[in-house]
Amino acid sequence: MICIPILPLDTTARELVDFCLSFQTVAGFIQVFEEKWQQLGGEKQYMGAAYESTEQLYTSLLNRGRRFKDREVFYSARSRHYSQES
Repeated sequence: MICIPILPLDTTARELVDFCLSFQTVAGFIQVFEEKWQQLGGEKQYMGAAYESTEQLYTSLLNRGRRFKDREVFYSARSRHYSQES
């Protein structure tokens, strides 16, 4: 059975909805990855762990499979994302 929210949404619920909507996008996923990577120290050796942690959050929070096929596909998408911003 689905739990239908009661309107108006409180601030916490609205923030969670906003986060989930953003996290589904490539830019949102990258933003979460960058934050997790910084939490781990921001060194290149921790990129893989930050990526896997972000994928685990994506899978559990959104109840879906992985966002990217593998790390290399993600790193490529991340590189394209930043090159488009320039």
